[in-house]
Amino acid sequence: MSWYAFIGTDCLNPTHYRIKKNTPRCTGSKSLCAIFSTGNTYPEIDYELVCHIVLALSSKTSNEKVVLKN
Repeated sequence: MSWYAFIGTDCLNPTHYRIKKNTPRCTGSKSLCAIFSTGNTYPEIDYELVCHIVLALSSKTSNEKVVLKN
């Protein structure tokens, strides 16, 4: 499993992420910063990860699979 930084506009599109060696740190509003997932070049975005993304964005709180901007 690896961290993938969100670099695009569609959080459900795997091509809108870039793999990172460490947990990314982002500044800005409480929007998506990175996700933790399996995959090679791009993350595998399964139902469980979608649920983690929705929970993080709706609660404005990072969780074990999603990091929001500070």
